[in-house]
Order: sequence, then C-alpha cells, then structure tokens
Amino acid sequence: MQDFVHLHVHTQYSLLDGQASVARLVDKAMKNGMKGIAVTDHGNMFGIKEFTNYVNKKNSGPKGEVKDLKKRIAGIEAGTIECEDKEAEIAACKAKIVEAENKLFKPIIGCEMYVARRTMDLKEGKPDQSGYHLIVLAKNETGYHNLIKLVSHAWTRGYYMRPRTDRSELEKYHEGPVSYTHLRAHETDSYLVCRLLLEKKKKTKNKKKKKNMSLIHNLQQ
Repeated sequence: MQDFVHLHVHTQYSLLDGQASVARLVDKAMKNGMKGIAVTDHGNMFGIKEFTNYVNKKNSGPKGEVKDLKKRIAGIEAGTIECEDKEAEIAACKAKIVEAENKLFKPIIGCEMYVARRTMDLKEGKPDQSGYHLIVLAKNETGYHNLIKLVSHAWTRGYYMRPRTDRSELEKYHEGPVSYTHLRAHETDSYLVCRLLLEKKKKTKNKKKKKNMSLIHNLQQ
C-alpha cells in the first residue's frame, strides 16, 4: 500500500469509544505496511508507555541489524575485517541499513483533548461540560513533556464531567505539541457549520422575499 500514517487512533483506554489493544493495533498497522500510528485516546495518555514499549520491542530486530551493519562498515574501514572489494562491501552494507531502517515503526504520542468552551476553571453546568475536541501530537521531546503537562492539568485542574484544557493552557505549553483537527466536534468546525447554516437561512429568507414581491407585482397588474 502507499505510505500512510493514521494520526487519530483510539485504543482500549478510550472508554466506550475504543476496544482494540495497543499490541493488536500496532501488529495490524505493521501488517498493512504502515510506517507508524498516533495513539490519541480521549483525554488521557494511559496507553502511551505500553505503546512505546511494544513498538521498541518490535523495532529491536531491525535496530540490531542496523547496529551490526554499522559495526561491520567500521571494521572494513579500519582494516580489521578483510574483504576482496571494500567499496562494494560497504555499499552493500549501506543498502542493507536503508532496508532495515525502512522496517522501523514510528510510535507517535498524542491525545484527543477536550478544550473548554470558556475556561477550564469555570464549572457552572451545561455550558462547561465536555468541550470542543482537539487532537494534540508530540512533535519532539519538549512536545512530549508539554503534552504531559496539558493532560495532567486537564485532570487535576480542569476536570468537570471530563478532563478539560483551555486556550490559555494550549498557548502556555505550545512549544513542541502539534495540534490539528478534522473533527466535527472541534471549535473551528462548529463555527463553520454555524456560518453555513446562517448563510443557508439567509438565502432561504431572501428567496421567500423575492417570491412574495413577485406575487405582489403580479396581483397589482
């Protein structure tokens, strides 16, 4: 299949929304030729350690192969390993390294967060329940640490029916995490849907108005 990496995956740690185990998800993705997946459970990172540990276990074979090949190249260059054609042997080893590296699977750490409609400290009934959905992925180590802070604060400070973050927290810990959405429950999408509905309502109203004006004009004739 063509290169494809799924950036929105729920595991059994997304209660009532996901039921696949981390190991089976990774195995299935690898079987389908995917280079990696992002685990983005609802409001939590409970499965991340299991996810990274399992991927590291699956990657141990190709990583060991790369290590041995690099060691062989170093030995050939140093003259401790003899071979008839040094350049050809090194080129063959480098080709095998590329092949082995292509077998490596990329674990992408993320979370589908709930963003409070107002702020995470407000907990006053229905307006503050749940929130908009936002996928947040860790781009690097800094992003991973900032994502941990965002999710932890969502549970310890923002919890109201669900663990919630807010815009100020996302701005504060913006370095490293990457957010994106294609979710209908996201703030931007909700805004766009409202705009479209209002425009549709306006067009229908204008159509009715034109129809009524035409009817009045015909009656006057």
